[in-house]
Parts: sequence; structure tokens; C-alpha cells
Amino acid sequence: MKQSAILLTLVIALAGCTHFQHFAVDKEGGKELVWVGSDQELKKLSDPEELKRRQDEAQKDFKPPESIESASLICNLVRAAISGKDIQTASLLENSPAELERPYGGWVFVSVYGEKAKLFRSAAKGKNAAEAALKAIRKLAAEMRGKLPAKVESLPVKVDFTETLLAVETPGAARQAFIPGVDGLWLLPESRGEYRLPAEMMAFSPATITDLALYFSILPRSDAIRRFRTRAFLQAEEGLKPIALTRSLPPVPEVSAAALKERIGAACEYLARGQREDGSYDYLYAAHRDKSIKSKEESMVRHVASAAVMVLGAEALERREFADSAARCFDFVLGKVRSEKGLAYLLKKGEGTLGGSGLLAWGLSHYRRVTGNKEYDQTARAAADFVLMMQKPEGTFFNYYDPVSKKPIDRPARFYQGEACLGLYWYYKVYGDKKYLDAAIRAAAALSRMRNKQLRKGALSLDAWLMQAARFLYPHASEKDKKEMLTAVEKMAQIMVEAQRKTKKTAGYEDMIGSFRSATQELPSGPGTAAMCEGLAAACQLIDSLGRPADKIKAALLKAARFQLRHQFEDENTYYLPNPGRAKGAIRATLTDSTVRIDHVQHTVGVWLQLLKILE
Repeated sequence: MKQSAILLTLVIALAGCTHFQHFAVDKEGGKELVWVGSDQELKKLSDPEELKRRQDEAQKDFKPPESIESASLICNLVRAAISGKDIQTASLLENSPAELERPYGGWVFVSVYGEKAKLFRSAAKGKNAAEAALKAIRKLAAEMRGKLPAKVESLPVKVDFTETLLAVETPGAARQAFIPGVDGLWLLPESRGEYRLPAEMMAFSPATITDLALYFSILPRSDAIRRFRTRAFLQAEEGLKPIALTRSLPPVPEVSAAALKERIGAACEYLARGQREDGSYDYLYAAHRDKSIKSKEESMVRHVASAAVMVLGAEALERREFADSAARCFDFVLGKVRSEKGLAYLLKKGEGTLGGSGLLAWGLSHYRRVTGNKEYDQTARAAADFVLMMQKPEGTFFNYYDPVSKKPIDRPARFYQGEACLGLYWYYKVYGDKKYLDAAIRAAAALSRMRNKQLRKGALSLDAWLMQAARFLYPHASEKDKKEMLTAVEKMAQIMVEAQRKTKKTAGYEDMIGSFRSATQELPSGPGTAAMCEGLAAACQLIDSLGRPADKIKAALLKAARFQLRHQFEDENTYYLPNPGRAKGAIRATLTDSTVRIDHVQHTVGVWLQLLKILE
């Protein structure tokens, strides 16, 4: 096999504070990363002793620099070199940490991120990290000459030290070495002849990961792949200390009221910044492409819920502009509302929805409460009356409505019932008509009895919307109904707490601590965790108000909040995006998917607002 014809392949698979990567690189092309396989070599891979020997050999002298001082020195020299200064070996070793001078068998990568995520990178090896870094910096400076302005202070610079080199694998083995969506993956075309590190992986969705898994299945058997791990540091701009990265993301702060207020404000600013001319929010945004994505099923319910959270954000942060933004969104949604005989509902595939009216009553009631504006009073009442009309004699609701026959449809919908209860309560709370409170209590009690029955049978039936409604309805209910509500809330909270990944051992990855195990979701997501925690936060507040211990729930909420914070774009983790300013404040889908949907922001801000009250 001719080496220059080898397809360069790279996989990034991250664990803890390190980053795994696969590669097979063209040796004759002058690249520093080299592994070429052959049929004869691949036969050796079936020998366990040979594998261990290769692994031990690969690990020789792979103790990377790990101090901020070393990373800072290299990042500063990168800036000097690409500004045109002559970098000598002495300048790198002068006053440098000893760890840069000890024997080192790995590669040093240096990367610079230009405008619109233009990437420049080089890598080199040497007798020690200092020599390897110097070679890499010189190559990088030569490559960048004339491609960037002389002023480089504000460009993000990253340095990666190879930490671990693993034994070679066949494509088939490599295909089994990752879980799509958990281990980040990236494939490079043959013509580019490059290698990639974790930052670029962060900008792509699991669809790309699935494509790579398929590609592994058709790679020639003669192509061997090696994985390696790096220790990474980022210097966002000149003068700042580099920060150690986990999955290419910076560490998050401890959860505090001050930190949450800042993050809530950034998230609401993101929604307002992306508001369209018609008042709707930018429904689906691909941050890695800086592109809004059209969705055939753009949910009006999600627009309503997002507007409601904007109102609550305006109240918590005393920022009226968020409420004004919510009003423009409500105006947009009201143009889609179907009204008839004093009833108001939203359509989904031609049918009226219980949850849509419940959230409409919830959001518009909060708008009236926070702003005092009476503009939406009539619609709020019509939405609440639609919910009343959908109530069954035993207390629960029909979930859908046929606007042609004018009859309710009895078909399951997981969260509509809880949303309806919450909407009725807040309509009562703001407007004072007790019949809405009575209907909400009757529904919440009936729904709690149903959930308790399911839970006794071992069915995992979690309902965060019901938990939120029960928190407010509990003080108004009879003793019998209180017992049903509290039992349901406590049991669901217990299940959530027990399902949380609380340690690195149970999470598998350090940055997944705080997420929840799920039978339906392979990769834990910040927004999914937030949706559960809205109920968990309500449970914490209800249980605490009764003088009962809620310490375990509060501890779970704080761990979950840190996990959610990792999903928000901020100044320090947008360095690889084409438009950092547009993405700032948004909540990404997962740690490996930079797609943002408005309900990602809505659920996350919703739980942060509740946690803010708990902390204050």
C-alpha cells in the first residue's frame, strides 16, 4: 500500500478531562502523526501479548505538561510568532517550568481560531515538550503568514499535549469503541490531510457521528487506526491565564444566585436577539453553522412557553425589555389561536390541544401579573375556559379537540394534563375566580392518584408539570387530595434523585455528572435534565415548605444545574463558532450537538428561576 494514498481518519472520543482521538496520517505528506497498517500488521493485532507490548511502548515518556504556566508560555509564544517575531529555543526555555524540559514522546498541538471559526493548527514532536512546541509554533507561524492581521491579541489560542497513545485497532474494532453521541467523532476528507482536536468536534451534531460509524464499517481492513488522548488548555485572549478544558469546554462556576442571574439574563438576551420581525423566536438555530433552520413542525406551544419564561425572567431580573419581547411573541401566537364561543385553543395537526390552552393561560396570566397590562385578559380567560370545557367528570381532561365536530378526543398525551393544571391555577391566582382553582385541584388530585397507581406497579411515569402544579395547589386542597399530591410528588422526586449520575464513576465522564439516566435517551442532555428538574425544584420547594427534609433534592438540583450550565454558550466556550456573539446565552442540545431550539432555553431558564428562589 502506498502511504501517500492513505485516507486520513480521525475520531475524537472524550473521557474525563481528556480527549481521545483516532488517526491514520499520510507520512509522505510530511505530517507528524503517523500510523500505517498492513494485512501483516493487522494479524498481529489479534495477539493479546502483542497488543500489550504495543500499548506499553506507546505509553513511553507520555507524561504531558499539566500546569497553567506551561500552557501560558506556549500560548504567548504562539501570539509572538504569528505577529512576525523570531522565536528561538532559548526564549521558550527561559524561566520555563521543568516539565517542559523532561523527556516527552508525545505531540504538541498549537491552534489559533480566526474570525468565522477559521482554524490554523500544527503539531510536532521533539525530545521534550519545549522542542516539540517550538517546532509546532514555527510551522504554524509560517502557515499563517499573511493570512491574519498583525494584531492577534484577541484571537483564541489553544495548546494540546498528547497524554496517552493507545494500541492500534482495526476499523471494525474502532467502530465499536465509541457510543454515538457520547464520544465525539469527526472524519476528515482525504484531500485535506489534516487532523482535528476536540473543539471542532463540539460544533457538529450526532448525525455526523452516525455517518462516521457507518464509514468505519466500510474502511479497508488494511487501514489501521490509533486513538490518543490530549490535555488541553485555552487562552481566550492575550493577557489572560489559560484554562484547562473538559470535552473542549471550560469549567463551570459553582452554582450561586449571582451566577444564575447572569446566566438567566444571557439566555433571555439570546431569545430576544433572535426574535423575528413577526414576533416569533428563532425556533431552531445551528450554532456551528450560524444558520437558522426551518422546521416543518414549528411548535406554537413552545413559543408560548418561551414567552412565559421571558416574562418570569423580566420579573426576576427587573428587566422590562424581556416582558416586551414576550408581548411581541404572544401577539404572534395569538394570530394562530383558534377562537370560538369564548374558547381559545392552539391547533396541532388540525386538532385543538389541551396543553396549548393550559400554557396559554399560564403565560398570559403571568404577563398580566408582572406587567399589569390587561391586553390579553380576554384570551387568557378563553384559554382557561377551554381547559374547563375539556375536563372529565372524574377530574382529568381530554387531551385533544376536534374543531369540526366540536367534541373532545380521548387520546393520551404525556404532559398536557399537568400543563392544564398549572394554567388553571395561575389564571385563578391572577384573576381570582375560584372555580378555576377548584377545577385545578380536582384534576391534580385525580392525576396524582393515577400516577401513584402507575408508580406502585413499577411504571416510570414522571410528570414535571404535575409536580409544578401540585406545589401551588397543595395548600388549597383537602387533606385527602393533599395526601395524593404529596405522595406523587415525593415518589417522583425520589425516582429522579436515584436516577441521577452523581459521581464520575456512575456518569462515565466528569462533565456528565448531574445528568439523569434514561431508558429512551442514550446521550444525556442539559435541556432534558432541566425539564425533569423543573419538577424536582417544585418538589424541593413544596417539601421544604412543610418542614420536611429536602437536602437530597437540593443537592441533586445543584449537581444538575452545573451539568446544565455546561450547555450554555458563553464567551469562553464559543471560540470555535463562526458567530460567537449570536450564539452567546443559547442552550445547546447536548455536549456534542450545537443545535439550539427555543424550548432548550425555556426549560433551562425555567428551572434556574426556581433554583434562584431556593438559593435566595
